Amino acid sequence: MKCPVCSAWTSVKETRTRKTDGVVKRRYECANLHRFTTEERVRQTFEVAATNSAAQPFMAFPKAAQIAG
Repeated sequence: MKCPVCSAWTSVKETRTRKTDGVVKRRYECANLHRFTTEERVRQTFEVAATNSAAQPFMAFPKAAQIAG
């Protein structure tokens, strides 16, 4: 990753994961000693699938459930 201030290459100095929601925070530092933080979040996506039921013609399934099952 490049520094947003000077565009120099950066290195990760610290990585922390919050156990409550799984957010990963990374602390970076470039060669010019600029520091910045990024947050990574898992995004839950849903896909719509057509069913044969007249009462509920479309159902939303989490993408992870479709891959697993």
